[in-house]
Amino acid sequence: SDVYKRQLKPLQYTQIQTENAVLLSFCNPKSTLAICSTKGKFIKNTNIIQNLYYRQEDLRGESSIDDCLQPGFFELKINPKKSIKTCIIASSDKNKKNSIDLIQKIGITNKEIELLLKYEVKKNRQLLIDFYSNYYKIQESNWLNWILLGAKNFLVGDHKNNKHIMAGYFWFGPWGRDTFISLPGLLLIPRRFNDAKNILYNFSKLVKNGLVPNFQQDQQEDMGYNTVDASLWYLNAILQYLKYTGDFTFVQKKLWSTILKIVRCFEKGTDFGIKMDQDCLLQHGPQLTWMDAIVDGKAVTPRSGKAVEIQSLWYNALKIIGLLAEKFGDKYISEKYTEIAFKSKLSFNRKFWNKQRNCLFDVVENDNNDSSIRPNQIIPVALDFSIIENDHCRAIIDVVTSELLTPYGLRTLEKKDSKYNGKYVGNRKSRDQAYHNGTVWPWLLGPFTKAYFKIKKIDTQKSNTIEENILQTLLKDHLLTNGLGYVSEVFDGDLPHKARGCIAQAWSIAEPLRAYIEDIMNIKPKFHEIL
Repeated sequence: SDVYKRQLKPLQYTQIQTENAVLLSFCNPKSTLAICSTKGKFIKNTNIIQNLYYRQEDLRGESSIDDCLQPGFFELKINPKKSIKTCIIASSDKNKKNSIDLIQKIGITNKEIELLLKYEVKKNRQLLIDFYSNYYKIQESNWLNWILLGAKNFLVGDHKNNKHIMAGYFWFGPWGRDTFISLPGLLLIPRRFNDAKNILYNFSKLVKNGLVPNFQQDQQEDMGYNTVDASLWYLNAILQYLKYTGDFTFVQKKLWSTILKIVRCFEKGTDFGIKMDQDCLLQHGPQLTWMDAIVDGKAVTPRSGKAVEIQSLWYNALKIIGLLAEKFGDKYISEKYTEIAFKSKLSFNRKFWNKQRNCLFDVVENDNNDSSIRPNQIIPVALDFSIIENDHCRAIIDVVTSELLTPYGLRTLEKKDSKYNGKYVGNRKSRDQAYHNGTVWPWLLGPFTKAYFKIKKIDTQKSNTIEENILQTLLKDHLLTNGLGYVSEVFDGDLPHKARGCIAQAWSIAEPLRAYIEDIMNIKPKFHEIL
């Protein structure tokens, strides 16, 4: 077992303590943990607590037995007739100095901690005041306050003051795809435009061969670039930023060269088989879309060829670059990519329509079309520059509503499909088999809501039942049942749709929040007319 292996190779660390603090520096992985008490004395009493059982890890099929290092304890003398206040402050970092500096920044006295707490409370109150003053048409509500306060906690800063969006708590980091799907809801809706600029600019420096990294690490060589859509969601996030700010100057000076690089690399061909085909659609290798689970070294949903949402994101990107080139006075670039976009739209509507099911194929690869009913087909309807013909949009909404819609999001596969798995349970292999084969994802309610309201403009006879309840269960009933003020990563496809995965997922809050403001409340960005 893992515990037995650790016992054969004892934990290597150094320990330094002062009267009210202890500093633990570990060798593998290199990290430092600093712990300080505002009251009391640290007593060194090294102990290894063996064979701790972690119930939730066991339920997830992960290693659930572990040992715990106990370096000592803090001792306080308390008069039994009086109360006493004390705080324990902890910080950790790969760098020892950073860990110590953070403790000093937080404070080492009760007074400093109380001032910090008051500051955080004041900051939270101001966040809500600012939001409701910006969106004066929206009535303050408890559930919306929870979401707004939860949303801000996905934005973190590093020691260089660069901003990152954590994909989920407690085991996901800053991921490219998740960052740019989440950015409109987490940063643009609350009008945190400088933070959005910071993220857009910093990611522009990480683009390699036209690809935005899937996983963001300290060193670029450690980043995973195996994604076809992160770059396309990045370009869409730039468009959304412009709709809220109208800041074309920043985009032209800081991002334009990266935008051109991305589209040109995709056009001419880049890593992982990503290349524009003769039909002006985008072909790509397996396991490059958001449905990227792997079991026994093989992709569960490989989706190689031409995945439906990738084509719509590619068309959207072509239209964006055409729009920006025209704005920046580059007539050649504008006309070139506008023409490619036109051809790609013709190809898409000719090849992707599934006449038998009256919806879109999920993947087209040569003559082998994947007719699985998945939620990816909602993306073409929802994007600002839609690749799908309007007369097909209504049918897509109907199919997705009848086969995939649940109170907590969209199923990743219809229940009638033989590959459907309605329970996200068991070990990692079992969960990954279900991850994109029936499991419900809340973030998809964002594009579904946007698509629904776009089509409602076309079809005025649509019932109001959906729009009244589309986000009700997720945003009002679920918020206080798992992670307080947060929305979970996924839910079971089967009733009663039990929450699974991370208790707090960035895009699970971001997209429903954006949809509530922009689509249900119909509060459009200030510069949305650029479209």
